[in-house]
Amino acid sequence: RYKGKIAEAAAAIRRGEWPSLSPDAASEICFLPCTDDAIAETVVALYDQDPSKTQILTPRRNSLEGTKSLNALCQRRYTGSAKPLRVFNRQYGQYAETGFRQGDVVICTRNRWDIGLQNGSLGKILDIHDVPLVVPSSEGDEVGRSLATVEWDDGECRPLFESLLDD
Repeated sequence: RYKGKIAEAAAAIRRGEWPSLSPDAASEICFLPCTDDAIAETVVALYDQDPSKTQILTPRRNSLEGTKSLNALCQRRYTGSAKPLRVFNRQYGQYAETGFRQGDVVICTRNRWDIGLQNGSLGKILDIHDVPLVVPSSEGDEVGRSLATVEWDDGECRPLFESLLDD
């Protein structure tokens, strides 16, 4: 995203120029023509080749090739039957699903310097707790109740509190 062929192509596009892109799907960056209704499946098929080293970037949230559609497709394929992350809804007196599942890849969308995360930090939900776990401070006071454990791209495992779900 910030260096190499992808950065070069992005810079050309920002200048209003179409970059020279390989038609080979094995290239670092390529152009694969496909119909609108096949974009999502094509992207996920490419992701299947090496999920641990692949990130999918899209300029839209909505549409067939947008983040919502691609996230839903990837979640169905990879973690659709995994344990869901639920929170207790006090208003209705019952648990509600958050949309996250154990094994999901997540991204922090806001700088959270207080817990060592920044906008763009990537993580993976490792474990969803059946009952929220009390997380103590170094003095023994309760910091919060962890719904799950997330391993972040800095190698740190951090508790996931309900207050972090929007981020």
